[in-house]
Amino acid sequence: MLHNKLNINLLLLFVFLFLVSCTQNDKTEEGKTAIIRLLVSSANSNVNTRSSELTTAEEDLINDIHILVYNSLGELIGHKYTSYNPSNPAITVETRSSNSTCTIYAIANTGSSTYFNGKAYSEDNLKTLVTEDLSSVDGIKKGTSGSQYFLMSGSIIVSKIDPGTNTVSSSLSLSRLAAKIKFNITASNGITITDYSVKNIPKNSYLINNTSADAVTNYLSTGLTTLSAGTTSVSDLYFYMYENRKGGRTGTGTPTDQTGKALYAPVNSTYIEVHAKSSTFNGLFKIYLGADNVSDYNIKRNNSYTYDIQLLGPGYADTRVTHYGFTLSANSSTQNNSYVYSSGVSNCYIVAPGSSVYIPVIRANQSALGTQISDITSSTEWTASLLWQTETNLVSVTNSSDARADGCFRVDASATKSGNAVVVVKNNSGTILWSWHIWVTSYNPDNGGTTNKFNGLVWMDRNLGATAMTPATVSALGLLYQWGRKDPFPGGSSLSNTTAVKEIYNALNAPLTEGASGSGVKYEATNSTNNLSNSIHYPMTYYYGGDWYTTTTSTQNVSLWGGASLISPNMKTVYDPCPAGWRVPAWINNKSPWEGLSTSNGIVNYGYDWSNLGAGYYPSCGWRECGTGVLGYVGDIAAGAYWTANADAGGGGYHMHFSNVPMIADIAGRAYGLSVRCVKE
Repeated sequence: MLHNKLNINLLLLFVFLFLVSCTQNDKTEEGKTAIIRLLVSSANSNVNTRSSELTTAEEDLINDIHILVYNSLGELIGHKYTSYNPSNPAITVETRSSNSTCTIYAIANTGSSTYFNGKAYSEDNLKTLVTEDLSSVDGIKKGTSGSQYFLMSGSIIVSKIDPGTNTVSSSLSLSRLAAKIKFNITASNGITITDYSVKNIPKNSYLINNTSADAVTNYLSTGLTTLSAGTTSVSDLYFYMYENRKGGRTGTGTPTDQTGKALYAPVNSTYIEVHAKSSTFNGLFKIYLGADNVSDYNIKRNNSYTYDIQLLGPGYADTRVTHYGFTLSANSSTQNNSYVYSSGVSNCYIVAPGSSVYIPVIRANQSALGTQISDITSSTEWTASLLWQTETNLVSVTNSSDARADGCFRVDASATKSGNAVVVVKNNSGTILWSWHIWVTSYNPDNGGTTNKFNGLVWMDRNLGATAMTPATVSALGLLYQWGRKDPFPGGSSLSNTTAVKEIYNALNAPLTEGASGSGVKYEATNSTNNLSNSIHYPMTYYYGGDWYTTTTSTQNVSLWGGASLISPNMKTVYDPCPAGWRVPAWINNKSPWEGLSTSNGIVNYGYDWSNLGAGYYPSCGWRECGTGVLGYVGDIAAGAYWTANADAGGGGYHMHFSNVPMIADIAGRAYGLSVRCVKE
């Protein structure tokens, strides 16, 4: 990855004409009229590039210019707007004399003589001004095709402005507010490129360079650029963007490639997202931008960055690729109002009421069980179906030939209901190979849904599976999970009946029973030293005991959700129950993700409300018992418990358990069924 500075040099020749009689004092007389003559020129380049890309000369175009002069008190003492004619570059600016240092600012290509009306009345005010919000990425270029240009700014300091005739030569570097990003994508090992897009592009920027902060508070993304079938490389791709300086890594550790860079990326860092596929997988690749490939997330104004991206496949160590996911590109002609969840593979998909999702079955081949489906496009190897749902007619599953050709099946959500469902893929013998949680909700934390920021993490404002975020309601409870398992279990259906379980239904809308011989959730004691296979093949079976995974300490698995380290979390695992882009929260630097919570707000609304600390509301959801699987304590203030991704060597999982005093670093048997509150990756 290369980056270099793009500069324009303006030669300013200041000629101060004495319009009043000379004084007899050496000290400059303040406030007298003066005229500054500026000779402005740009160092144009004759570099030739492909026709759709602006040449360096076009990037250097100056269409119009504002000159603003401020004295040492920051008062505006001169302002001129004029069009720019490179064949007649002389500009005159009327100002006032000053006995102390003055700063002269040049802002080019605003396209408006009234741009600073009511603004820039002081130097401090000028430094706070930001550009208008972009509505599209191309909006950063001003003008029309064949005559496009970019906002630029620069400044110089002069020691004083004397009345009289003065000639002062100086050089002012006028810099573009935009950065230029160029990238090439090459795929190998049988991979073809489906499409690409760019995420987290700032909508605005400070007009004057601010060395300590960016102006941006809102971001936009490009749409998908879909490529023709069989594409294995694209080159000389480029776009322009305002600066996005996110600094360095958010966590500890020593990443050496894009994998580590992705793990510690600050919120809203800019990245390129590439979808690709082969005969055995569909892939999502994320490439975070910045000045290096490891820990720098800064895109600075007036710089050019070049990235060579190679897609080698999910089994290869590609230092330009973060984590891997799976998706398809939407085909509006055949999918109508459906959408493809395009943020990567997961075990949970958020689907808005009335919408659809295409789920890639390749996930069944990514666990420790290995390849379970030899041909994901086969019409005979697998069949998708609904396992359970919390509302009748909540979702439907379709095994269409067009989706199967891409190794997927389709799930449609009711337009009038919200809730939760689990869908599965089975082989010809009826064995479940994998299962997915479908979260039918209008809540979308990636597109306007409320999130909380606490301890340097971005949190969903609700529990995984909650259908609303209304305190003291059943809809806020969500689902329950055994530590390390990907599949949910129904939670409570009442805040007054602490053992009442949310009813679930099969695909025929018949209610399912719960218990040791239930047709729905079935209780069964763990009787294996490695129960992983059973947990995947029987997602409705609640395995109870100290640990659902094993009966012996020597065969425990602490890596199911990320490992035993309390210092630096591992990457999100294949068993994580959160949606794409989100994960179960983990300890960092020996601190719980809930470090710092207090009881200052007390017990409210069947839970705790830490909104004053930025953490939000947590309901008391109760739990499923470690030794039986039975639900209890729903709504009890002493029964709010939330898993982390961490486990200890003694057989427990770390969690946050609150009662009268929150126990932030509690440990419980991994067979307990507790709540999950997801955080952004």
